[in-house]
Amino acid sequence: MIVVRHSAPGSPLYLSQILDIPVINAGDGAHEHPTQGLLDTFTMRERLGDLKGRRVVILGDLLFSRVARSNIQALTKFGADVTLVGPSTLVPESFAALGVKHEYVEVDLSTVGSLLDSGSLQAFIIYANAESATAPWITELSIGTDWAALNPTAEELAKLREAGFGSVEVSPDVFKKDVHADKVVLLPFYYGYHVGLEVPEEDVYKMLTTVEAKSGDLAQADASYAQVHKDMKGMQRRGVEASGDTVPVHPGLAKYMRERGVWDAAWDARVAQPK
Repeated sequence: MIVVRHSAPGSPLYLSQILDIPVINAGDGAHEHPTQGLLDTFTMRERLGDLKGRRVVILGDLLFSRVARSNIQALTKFGADVTLVGPSTLVPESFAALGVKHEYVEVDLSTVGSLLDSGSLQAFIIYANAESATAPWITELSIGTDWAALNPTAEELAKLREAGFGSVEVSPDVFKKDVHADKVVLLPFYYGYHVGLEVPEEDVYKMLTTVEAKSGDLAQADASYAQVHKDMKGMQRRGVEASGDTVPVHPGLAKYMRERGVWDAAWDARVAQPK
């Protein structure tokens, strides 16, 4: 038997694949800390008894906290009601698919690097534009702050798929730094998903068709448009498929997708309606 504690996420899994003896994960980077999670759960059961129905709040250190991730898995298995409290950049909506509640606290994106360095912020959500570039604020904070990408476990991915979320593997090169992982697993979304209903249907439709028509020029000017240029309609379909029921679809986008033959009638109820 080997008990391993290592700074590299996934190192215990790697050892288990090349060795014929049991491997116990005692902490792998910012990924998981099962032994600490078991100890915390044991202590709670010792002091509180049955954890079923108990409300447990995990505050602050969430997305990149290996202890929090292991605690979430252990506590939910014992029937505890887990609530996460932290900044919106720390707790994505997909955590709900893992049986976890959360509360959002907004922070100024320009302060993320200093908040990480000071320990006031333990994690933030990373994303890529068209799987080829990331946001300027992430590139900027990466100059002076080291951070690591934390991927969901196989069990968490299975739960996300069951809840209707898709996933995509993105090259770490997108972030132009060492993210301490050989791949980055993200949840895809569709272009223009954030446009609100204050923008009329025809305006959104025109925006999408204009972007599609000019996608070649846009891709030459900005690599983040390469995916749009390659398959605009397919990208939109994958995004809608991957977002479960969490994001209403703008009627202008629905119109665009219907005309392009990539709309599924099962999504009709997801089209946002003006209030």
